[in-house]
Parts: sequence; structure tokens; C-alpha cells
Amino acid sequence: MIRTLLLPAILLSVLASVGSVSAASVEPSCCAPQPAPCCETPCIKYRDHHRRCSKICCSCEPPVKTILVVEKPCTSCAYEVPVCLPACCTGAPQVCSRAGIFGRKIVEYQWCCGFRVKMVFTHCGDLIVHSYY
Repeated sequence: MIRTLLLPAILLSVLASVGSVSAASVEPSCCAPQPAPCCETPCIKYRDHHRRCSKICCSCEPPVKTILVVEKPCTSCAYEVPVCLPACCTGAPQVCSRAGIFGRKIVEYQWCCGFRVKMVFTHCGDLIVHSYY
């Protein structure tokens, strides 16, 4: 009985001293940490809201494609949402998060040029992106 308990301990100490195998690599795979569950990508819908006779930028530069990161409620999964910004919207936006009607989470980005992006998570987990000019 003593021989069967000491033999694995001796083998581990010899292998660890040689440096070829560590004690962590000898552990069975059932004890390894399991990866976090994948976050399902939401369906993204875009809606543009333009005010008549209202121009944000006076230049003729094309819009700038950028990615905004928003966190989904209840799961803490972060998603990259591609949006197009007017060329004059520079700098970091002000970010405001609140609860909306029907328990929806709303995250709003607003730039100093007047451009706003409002992201609304529906109860199904989908995302509606509203752009206000």
C-alpha cells in the first residue's frame, strides 16, 4: 500500500526536476477549467432619423466607418456594432445608459457635433441602432 502511494509522488518529483513535465500537465482533463459559454451575436437593425433642413457637417467629406462597443444586459457580453459617423464628429462621445420601456436597455452615444446613436436591446436580445442627425 505504501509503495503504490509513494511511486506516483516519486515519479512526479523526478519528472518535475528534469523539467520536461510539470505537475499541472499530468492532471486529468476533467479538472481543467471549462471555457466560458459563447455569446450569441444579436441581429442588428439600423434606422436613420433625419431632421429636415438640418445639416450636421458643412464639409463634403464622406462618413467615417467606426465600431462602437456595447454590452448586452444580463449576459455582460460585449458586441462590436459598426456605424457610420459624419466626418466632423471627432473625439470621444458622451455615453448614457438607461432602462427603457418594456424593460429594454438603451445605450446612447452623443458627439459634440450633434450626432447621436441610440442602441436599443429588445427583450429577444436583438439590437436596434437609431442614428439621429
